[in-house]
Amino acid sequence: MKKNYLFLVISCLILLSEFKAFAQPFETIGSAYSVPSIQNSNCENAEACFTLTDNANWLQGAVWDLDTIDLTQAFDATFCMFIGSNDGGADGFAFVLRSPTSNNYGEEGGGLGYGTANGTQGIFPSVGIEFDSFYNPEYFDIQEDHTQLVLNGNVTSAPTIPAISLLPNGSNIEDNNFHNSRIVWDPATQMLSMYFDGNLRFTYTQDLINNVFNANPKVIWGFTASTGGMTNLHQICFPKIMIDLPDQVVCFEDSVEVSYFHENLTEYYWETPSGEQLLYWNNSVGTPLVDTSFFASEPGVYEVFVEYNNKNYSSTFNLTYDNSPPVNLGPDSSFCAGANMVLRDLNNTTWANRLWNNGNTSSTITVSNPGTYWFQVSNIPQCVYRDSIVVSNFPNPGITLLPFDSSACAPGTFSLEVQNEFGTNYSWVFEDGTSFPNQNQVTYSNSTPGDYGFAISASTQNNCTSTVNFSDVLSVLANPVADFSYLVVESQGGYLVQLTNTSAGYSDLNWDFLQTSSQDENPSFIATENLNTVQLLATNGTCADSIVKVIALENIEVVVPNIITNPGSNSPNAVLNLFNDDFKNFDVVILNRWGNQVYEGAKDNSKPLYLWNGIDQQSGKTCTDGVYFIVLKGELKNSKPFEYQGFVTIAGR
Repeated sequence: MKKNYLFLVISCLILLSEFKAFAQPFETIGSAYSVPSIQNSNCENAEACFTLTDNANWLQGAVWDLDTIDLTQAFDATFCMFIGSNDGGADGFAFVLRSPTSNNYGEEGGGLGYGTANGTQGIFPSVGIEFDSFYNPEYFDIQEDHTQLVLNGNVTSAPTIPAISLLPNGSNIEDNNFHNSRIVWDPATQMLSMYFDGNLRFTYTQDLINNVFNANPKVIWGFTASTGGMTNLHQICFPKIMIDLPDQVVCFEDSVEVSYFHENLTEYYWETPSGEQLLYWNNSVGTPLVDTSFFASEPGVYEVFVEYNNKNYSSTFNLTYDNSPPVNLGPDSSFCAGANMVLRDLNNTTWANRLWNNGNTSSTITVSNPGTYWFQVSNIPQCVYRDSIVVSNFPNPGITLLPFDSSACAPGTFSLEVQNEFGTNYSWVFEDGTSFPNQNQVTYSNSTPGDYGFAISASTQNNCTSTVNFSDVLSVLANPVADFSYLVVESQGGYLVQLTNTSAGYSDLNWDFLQTSSQDENPSFIATENLNTVQLLATNGTCADSIVKVIALENIEVVVPNIITNPGSNSPNAVLNLFNDDFKNFDVVILNRWGNQVYEGAKDNSKPLYLWNGIDQQSGKTCTDGVYFIVLKGELKNSKPFEYQGFVTIAGR
């Protein structure tokens, strides 16, 4: 999860509108008078405009800024001037620095309103920079409209800076247009520079304070102009600056770059809402104004202070800071397939305006599908924040049961296994409550016949789960018990053997006799041989039981001894010998003549030899001589049942 913000940053290069400036007192002399601001592209934002001479003969006028300047400080001033529309007209302007106590005007004509052209005293002491539009060779002029620097108004002597054209190509400046001039004084280098229409025309290095103004750094500055026999309209404007600082809005943890710049400033600094001063600069430091911008985020009022054309200006703007932290949906996330997820701003900011990518405007949304979701919010129009989140699904674990034997004979045992997926745990719960946690392979046993089901639950490391129920898929089968009885009936051509099934817990039967198979419940067959083998197989699914019987057809006579002599002796007849190969098994009971039982016993195949020694089982004594009643019940070797009743005599005791 990457984060994206929408925000508004306003960079300020502030040049126009509201400002504050100190009042600027001007004094007009001679033919000079103030006029409304002149609408000309070269004189935009003029603070005050003056006509120094009308287009009339023999006029001289001056305008002075009565706020003195200190030559120990830098000075940088820009002006716009109209020098007429008559190329043959006269005479021009002069920019003049003078002592506060000196004369405030000079002569008309070639004196340009400050000089001593006709022998009278001009402005003294002074520094004059001429903008001369008339050729007076006696004043060391050149034919082109020109400039020169003259000290103390002495225009009749060789100028300190000889005349050079105002424009580098010597073009006419009486062209019915306004022109710009810039005068720069650098006290660190004691250099005075003059620019005309953006072109540096000369520099003059001199200790003006000591060598011109008698150690007095305070001077007054202004412009003079004159006409003579030839005329032109002379107008001058003192530009001002207008500073428009629009209010700013800064979004959370952001800042706005604030900057103000104007050509030819002489002082510059800002004050923050907390009163801190920033970016202080004065042109007396000897380096140009370069660092004019800073980044602001502190809410409140900021104020810029500048000095321009010897005047101080300031302006303010208000900064509003949005302290609402940007929306944060958190890192990209995943949830289990089939589940859902609630998306919200984790910063818990209360937003005035909300919009989700699906058009929802609530503070939260619940999503169930993977995809990219964004949330756009704002409390103020300028600061719009957006964050996005990529939501994906963890797959739920698969449960694949591998092939298995689904039935088993009781007690049934089943081996079960699921296909193992990496990082997945499997738990088993069977119908009878048996459970196996965290195993992908189990062995389950159940001794009770029936059909059983189970459930497998799978969970991953991401806590995604799946459960599959398997109903009645395991069959525990009852074990059958195979058995049968038979009846032999003499029949024409042989003996009819009738078979009767007495098996239990079976679903299917299979008889084998006389090399023949039968699935009947109670089959029969004609036997011609004395011994006949019959096998019965009883099955219940995969469970089976079988029994084999040999059926003999010959008649067997039951013979039992009937006398015991000298019981307790070594005589061969001292015991009742019931051994007989024809007997398969039997039960025997012997009673005395009063009907009291003196003996009870049985014979089976594990005890082929059976003897009674004439002892009364009740008293443990040898029975007295006499006649005793004997009863035998059992099965002959040909599987025929028999019952024998007779008498046994004890004698010779």
